[in-house]
Amino acid sequence: MSVHSEPNVIPLESQAEERRLALRLLQHWREIAGERRWPLLADIDQEDMRDIWSSCFILKLQEDNAPLLVHVGAELQPEGQDLTGGSVENLPPQSLLECAVSYIEEVVERKVPITVGGVFTDPRGTRILYRSILLPLSETGSAIDHLLGAASCRPLQEDDGIPRTV
Repeated sequence: MSVHSEPNVIPLESQAEERRLALRLLQHWREIAGERRWPLLADIDQEDMRDIWSSCFILKLQEDNAPLLVHVGAELQPEGQDLTGGSVENLPPQSLLECAVSYIEEVVERKVPITVGGVFTDPRGTRILYRSILLPLSETGSAIDHLLGAASCRPLQEDDGIPRTV
């Protein structure tokens, strides 16, 4: 898969009335975390995020196995499939969701939200510009055991100014 991505640790400044999906989810994550290092998994309520929930996913981290997809929003599901309950190892190749989970280890190691943007080529040969975010969650408040994520994309146009080598 041809992927170009640039991870970024998110700055703490306010994101009032943000339109970008990744930063809107980050703002919500910070609100529900409050003074805690990470929000609890139980804090995640799809009703509070109904305008972006279809572009969100939740991963359950496992000690000796690949993470499991606890929730996969409708915008991230391949047509005719339901990836919920499956392993990230079985994601469709060259897909938005595959790109969106490609930096799980970095988020777990650094213990902070990270957003990544880049370009990938889908199975039809279309170059896709994407942005994703992964945010740590905990069931107990003491260890990261889940990740909340979101991803969005659009096909690249010839006049977008992004070189073909990316």
